[in-house]
Amino acid sequence: MPFNLLKAYPDLLEINHLNSANRRKSLVGVFNKGFAERLPVRFNSLNVVPTPKDGKIDLETLFSHLTTHVVDQKTKKREYESHRSHRLHWVRFHLDDKNSDVDVFTVREKGTLRTYIYCDSQKYVVILEPKTNSKGEKYYFLITAYHLTGRNLNKISNKGRRRLPSIV
Repeated sequence: MPFNLLKAYPDLLEINHLNSANRRKSLVGVFNKGFAERLPVRFNSLNVVPTPKDGKIDLETLFSHLTTHVVDQKTKKREYESHRSHRLHWVRFHLDDKNSDVDVFTVREKGTLRTYIYCDSQKYVVILEPKTNSKGEKYYFLITAYHLTGRNLNKISNKGRRRLPSIV
């Protein structure tokens, strides 16, 4: 499991052979290395914070969004998703703006602004939501990040065509 802590972009984490408890332990270690132990997280000179759950911001919610996907829209039940989990260490790499092969753009979706960091060569996207707090300070919510497949590839192309003139 410790070998996953040494993985660097664009290598994938080696977690398929692990049972669920050891897989989670390994993923938590990678997550802590990229997030909990390296705060603050910043993108585009702004702080990046996890999506709040019930008005409370916690790293467990962010970990869940980066390693699972929704399997039931009604209950919002989430399950382990291997494509996201194999690339968990890629999120911080893209937020740190180390990849020149990315397209960053903002789109208005159903009244909400979303900023996408899209890497075409790896078919990978990080989704942020720009916000402003009560003091007028701007920051981003880190919504999720995942590997694009199938229909999602067309969706990201369509979003890119609807981009706003500047990144928000």
